[in-house]
Amino acid sequence: MRQVYAVYTVRHGRVKKGAEVQLPSYGGRVHNLPAVVVGEPGLLWRNALGIIPVEGSERTPCPLRAKEEFYTSYPVCRLCFTPLVLVNGRGYKARHPSNEGEAYGRLQYARIVELKRRRFRFIAEPEATTQDKVIAVFETPIGYRGTNNHSGDRCGWHCRCGTIGDELVPPAVCPTCGDNREWVLGWPRPRYHPFPGRILAQGRMVKDAAGKTRGGKQIIALLPKGVVFRTECTGQLPVRSSVEYYYLWNGKHLLVGGTYEKRPF
Repeated sequence: MRQVYAVYTVRHGRVKKGAEVQLPSYGGRVHNLPAVVVGEPGLLWRNALGIIPVEGSERTPCPLRAKEEFYTSYPVCRLCFTPLVLVNGRGYKARHPSNEGEAYGRLQYARIVELKRRRFRFIAEPEATTQDKVIAVFETPIGYRGTNNHSGDRCGWHCRCGTIGDELVPPAVCPTCGDNREWVLGWPRPRYHPFPGRILAQGRMVKDAAGKTRGGKQIIALLPKGVVFRTECTGQLPVRSSVEYYYLWNGKHLLVGGTYEKRPF
C-alpha cells in the first residue's frame, strides 16, 4: 500500500496543520509549478530554495483577499501574484483586492514519490493511511545576526576543552577546565542527537530578522513517530520567544515544548 502522511508546518514554536502551496519565484520570474517551498531566493537564486512539486492541489479563492500586508520590492500577492492596492499614508503596505486572485489550497495529506537525483514530489490525497510518520515543513527563522539549527533530543553535555558527559543537564562548572556555564559564552553546553528525520528538501535563509545577510536553513522532512526533535534559533529574538523548541509526533498530534525543562513529553 502506498503510504499517505499528514502534513504540518512548524515555525519555531508554532505548529499549523497543512502546508502552503505556491508558485516558486526565482530568477526574476514566476514559475508555473505548484510546490511547497522553503528558503529564500538570494544570490544563488533557485539553489537557495527547497522546492517539492505538488500534484492534485486544487485552486481556491486566495486566502489573503481583502487583507493588508507589507511588501518589499513590488506590491503583488505572494500566493496568487495579483497586483495589490497601495494603502495611502501607511508606509510599505498594500491591500489585496476582495474579488480577485486564486491560489492553491493548503496541502493536508500527501503521498511521496521519489524521483531521480534524490528529488521528490508530493501527491495530494484526501486522508492519511498511516500514523507512523509525518511530513513537517520547517519554516524556522533566524534572529538578528544569528542562525538556526535542527537536531534531535539531548544526549549529554560537552565542553570546549573536549570533556563530555552523559548527564542531560550540564554541570554549572566544567570538572576539567573550570569553565562556568553562567558566563556570557559559558561552557559546558548540551549535546544533541542528529536530526532524526529524513530530509526531503532544504532551502537557505538569506537574510535575518533585520534584513542583514546571514545564514540559516529551512527544511522539509519525514519524521518518525515517538522521536523527539528540536529547532534552535539564535541571535536577537522577538519578545516572548524561546531560543529552542522541542517537538514530538505521537501519531495524532504534533506536540510542542517551549524548553527542555517545561516540555510536556
